[in-house]
Amino acid sequence: MTDYKFNIDGKQLSSEEIQKRKDFNAFHKKFQAQSKAFYQQNWFWKSTGLASVIIVSLFMIISSSKNNSKNPVDDKTFEIVNEKLFIKPPFKDLRIKADAFKVDANKGGTFKSRFGSIIKIPAFAFSRKNGKTIKDQTVEIRFTEYKDVADQIISGIPMTYDSAGTKYMFSSAGMVEIRGFIGDSSVNLNSQEPIQIEMQSAYSGTEYNFYCLNEEEKSWDYLGKDSVVNHAEEAFKKQIQEKYPEIQKKDIQISNKQLEAQLQRIPEYKKRKKRKFQILQDLRQLNAISPTKPIKADKEKEKFSLDILEKENPELVSYKDVQFELAFGESINPKHTNQNWNNVDIKKGEDNEVLITFSKLNSNQEIQYKAIPVLDGKAFENAHKAYLTSVNNINKKRNELKKVTQQIKYLQREIKTKSIDKAFIQAKLDRTERIAYAQLERRNKDELARLEQRATVQKIQLQNKKTQEKVTRCFSASNFGVFNCDKAIATGANKKSTITNIKFQEEVNEAIVIDVFQQANGIYSCIAMKKKVLNQYANSTITIGISKNQIGILNHTSKGELNFTVKGVPKSKAQLMEWLEL
Repeated sequence: MTDYKFNIDGKQLSSEEIQKRKDFNAFHKKFQAQSKAFYQQNWFWKSTGLASVIIVSLFMIISSSKNNSKNPVDDKTFEIVNEKLFIKPPFKDLRIKADAFKVDANKGGTFKSRFGSIIKIPAFAFSRKNGKTIKDQTVEIRFTEYKDVADQIISGIPMTYDSAGTKYMFSSAGMVEIRGFIGDSSVNLNSQEPIQIEMQSAYSGTEYNFYCLNEEEKSWDYLGKDSVVNHAEEAFKKQIQEKYPEIQKKDIQISNKQLEAQLQRIPEYKKRKKRKFQILQDLRQLNAISPTKPIKADKEKEKFSLDILEKENPELVSYKDVQFELAFGESINPKHTNQNWNNVDIKKGEDNEVLITFSKLNSNQEIQYKAIPVLDGKAFENAHKAYLTSVNNINKKRNELKKVTQQIKYLQREIKTKSIDKAFIQAKLDRTERIAYAQLERRNKDELARLEQRATVQKIQLQNKKTQEKVTRCFSASNFGVFNCDKAIATGANKKSTITNIKFQEEVNEAIVIDVFQQANGIYSCIAMKKKVLNQYANSTITIGISKNQIGILNHTSKGELNFTVKGVPKSKAQLMEWLEL
């Protein structure tokens, strides 16, 4: 193709140069005591005339006197001392009232006793004596709780037993009895669906064991430990948790101002930040003068060049070696190439095109061509080499900037993590300190309350209050019967004598003798018979006798004589407690 040349002449004039710009931009319970499985036994009454079975739930306070207490850890099953007394209520018409609940056998349910104990019964928890699950029927649950020694006396449940030849009594922290009936017929529990019992107790000790009364074998079967929930402590913990909630790292906030202050203390951070700033400056300069990739001239296409007088038109010197390939649809008028043009204006168009306007002074003559700047030969090689050098330089700066930016971000994360860890530790220390002050304040209040009590209450009563505290004792039952949370203690007998005479208004041959240990919340029962040896206990609260349904208070006499002051037949628990001064 013919290459044309436009002659540019005349005075020095200003014009716009082509500038290419590109922008570059670049995470219950303190414990649940494990109890042994319940032995699957048939639980039923063997003594006639018994309307309900009684369950005693109480606590013992062992006095600091010469009472020799003992808790046998090796003997898990205790033999009842006198089987004549086995679950035989001593008073014909006096019973402790039971709570009664109607339960849909298919659904079960949760029930609350008058004392606040909770009974949770799952669906299909009942079975017949042949083992078949009871469905589509209503079962009556009778739940009885016994809270003190008066309940134990009324119940007739044996609280005395032998273990390895030593006589013991139960110091009870809570005893309950639970039975199920359809009409007058008793039912069993499905051992695969145990019921859960949350028994309210006035005794918070964890030294108690858990027993079930084996009515067939006439013994107490050891079942392990129950689980104790201290309501006062739980309430205090909840209060503390609400007032001073647990601190989490995500809750620790470090402000940008605090972070920047920490970062400015690190020389390495300052050095890298300065390096980042310098690279950004260099990039901006390189981007401002970044050339467009040169295009090599196509020999087959029509093009033209500018014949420039450098002194006259210095602003066009950069186009001296440039050729302009005509854009699609353009053609050159040969007449235009034979004229001298005083002014040329080059404007960027779409893609790589430019719009070139030729004009003359003092004339309205003006022509325009659309073309693409291209290079050929040595000029293209030099321009391409300069272009690659510029691109490599920019990429190098970009990589350096990326590396330094990553290093700065790492330092920021590291400092922020350290700041959060430090603040987290401080927050936990502050929380611990606040809790400690709250606990100290609570202890001071408790101590003040005890001091106030001491001013009006006898020492022994104060000791009782200090050791008694309402808790919930939780356990499961896979059979109906009597369950007792207790510890075994020796009665501390200090006198043995052979009975010569028993007076109960009139002389009798035998009587039930019950030593009451109110502080220990236990009783020791036995049969006193003429010409038989009887143990007598000096540290008991009171000793009573029962004969012919009447109750009497023992007056100690010499030479083995037992003389009881008869009170009569108690009509209520309140009357019994009044007679015994409990």
